[in-house]
Amino acid sequence: MLPELESLLRAAGFEAQRIPASEAAPIEQLVVLLPPDTKGRERNLWVTPLPHLEADLEPGLSLLQLLAPLPFQLKIQMESQLDRTILQLNNELAIGGFGLRDGVIFYREVLMLGPDQTTNGRIVVETIGLMNFLLDQFSSAIEDAQGTG
Repeated sequence: MLPELESLLRAAGFEAQRIPASEAAPIEQLVVLLPPDTKGRERNLWVTPLPHLEADLEPGLSLLQLLAPLPFQLKIQMESQLDRTILQLNNELAIGGFGLRDGVIFYREVLMLGPDQTTNGRIVVETIGLMNFLLDQFSSAIEDAQGTG
């Protein structure tokens, strides 16, 4: 699945590269370079199949996680304000949501894909485009909630 997605994303104008499985990440992933944020900071998005869920899904279905770390870190003293801002934004979003884990602020969406690879590819490319737009729209609000904007 990832080789096909890599080709489709490149054809859509995204720079994408597969990352082989390793001790740190036991399954192959795809990293997509997104355009820099408004402050010129590099952004990327990780595409990861969610394995070992086949028994819980109908035949032909799979789950794919799209995760984009934000290009700034959590300020611990502002975590409660950040939590409130994330909750407010997540209530407004059409897909996915912002979150916080181990000091990393991220935007995440999990897609359920079917057996049609052509449709799956279009869904993934369009979702990454939408996620890029939503990151552009809302990352500043999250950074500003910490007093770092």
